[in-house]
Amino acid sequence: MNVEIISATLDDADALAAIQQQAFKRLYDIYHDEGSPYLRGADEIAMWLDRPNTRVYKILADGVLCGGVSFCERNDTPGEYYLARIYILPELQGNGIASTAIFLCEATVTNASRWTLDFPVNEIANRRCYEKAGYTDTGERREQSGGAITLAYMEKTIPAFRSVKKQLDDSEIIKLMSLSVYECSLERAALNAQSYMKNEAHESYGWVENGDILGVAGVLVHQEKIEITNISVAENARKRGIGRAMITALREKYKKLIEAETDDDAIDFYRKCGFETVALYKQYGNERFRRWTCILPVASSQ
Repeated sequence: MNVEIISATLDDADALAAIQQQAFKRLYDIYHDEGSPYLRGADEIAMWLDRPNTRVYKILADGVLCGGVSFCERNDTPGEYYLARIYILPELQGNGIASTAIFLCEATVTNASRWTLDFPVNEIANRRCYEKAGYTDTGERREQSGGAITLAYMEKTIPAFRSVKKQLDDSEIIKLMSLSVYECSLERAALNAQSYMKNEAHESYGWVENGDILGVAGVLVHQEKIEITNISVAENARKRGIGRAMITALREKYKKLIEAETDDDAIDFYRKCGFETVALYKQYGNERFRRWTCILPVASSQ
């Protein structure tokens, strides 16, 4: 089953509200919770669509509208996202649509450090869905509607070093890529980003702290080695060891020899990270340039 999410518009509000009511009717019949989404309508969806920090998507399975999902970035905690609501038509529940949609939502943002959600504690199917998507129970419980329902809280922590290949069209990532040795402009960085997204052998990673993406690294994955195509750190985050941390993370992830080619400006960075360096000389027209091949052997296992 092919699952996709598409940004909702005001024209979708009535259809989404109707699916939401069908999806939450069973729970409302059990708990009679006055805060139930079963009692909410298109006006709430319209309100969420109008909020700058909230995203609303419609969920399609094999091209057919079957649900909706909404999430927001918390105003007081940059990088923390709350999965406010997800709902699927009753006849299609249990097919993995919701967990897939959650992963797709997470892939739309670059700066997430933590995701949270809540659900009725006794709903085992909900728990399994969220666990499948990588969430863990925090142990926190809260009563709602005067004790009519008890909510359990779950969270998912996103590591600082993570794949950003699906977000390479993000303006912040392109800006960071333009700081790399190999990119000299936003336009060239944007073109390279598009090329990297289409190349199955290319992987791109970001380093995120406190809701800000501070570094990016791109590699070509070969059978015996990985080749760094770009690596850069935001100007306001330099001299904090982020570049070295990304090299370490790449080394731990791939457990392969790492190779890079650079110029005089960046050679000290690679040397400080433990790379062996060899000078190369290349001819471009009438000019001869010095470049460096940098090699970091596979870490020895002890």
